[in-house]
Amino acid sequence: MADVAKVESGELSPADPIVAETDELKNITSTAQIIPMSDTEAPNGALKEDTRGIIFSGMSKTELMAFANDPFWVRLRWFLLILFWVTWIGMLVAAIAIVVSAPKCSAAPPKQWFQKSALNVIKLEDLPGTESKLQELRDLLPGLADAGVSSLVLPPLYNQDVNGALNFTELNPDLGTEEELTELLNDANDKDIKVIMDFQPNHVSKNHVWFKDSSSASPITYKNYFVWTDAVDPPNNWVS
Repeated sequence: MADVAKVESGELSPADPIVAETDELKNITSTAQIIPMSDTEAPNGALKEDTRGIIFSGMSKTELMAFANDPFWVRLRWFLLILFWVTWIGMLVAAIAIVVSAPKCSAAPPKQWFQKSALNVIKLEDLPGTESKLQELRDLLPGLADAGVSSLVLPPLYNQDVNGALNFTELNPDLGTEEELTELLNDANDKDIKVIMDFQPNHVSKNHVWFKDSSSASPITYKNYFVWTDAVDPPNNWVS
């Protein structure tokens, strides 16, 4: 109060610092920085307010250390630390348990021979030479085996004409003989080469014995080999 009286009497100027002796003011000045207001007067004689206000600062080290050794905060810190590590270890154990107890993927079934390599289609009519096509293919087997070929797909070998099969149990004479076919299959088997022969029994030539018998006025054996109907228009749009 003596300092305030000195200010009012003019012994101290407003710019001189005033030191507060009370503990309450000490606490305030330790946590806040008081910024003096501007002396500039606003219109109508009012003082212009300072927009900067009061800037608060954090607690000092001395104030923090006052709480550091407090029994409540010590216990709380230990509790949170232990809780963190227990939670972390529990999550780790749970993750390991899930991995160990998860059902294992079943082993893939072993591949069949036709799944291990490409199927190589052979066009016998494109083979060079004038001798038997089956014999020419037999001569190529050693080179095919060295190249890693493990399977061959042959076109239909049965006797046929331009319209289809003539006899499913008779070898086409333009390709070779049955003896050459047997030797080809034996050599391919010795070299571990699979031979697949194309077989198309779903249609035959009009010169096949099945068709001739079924289309005759009095079929004997193969009447039900084909579907016949009395109609003026064709039953479908098949050209053949």
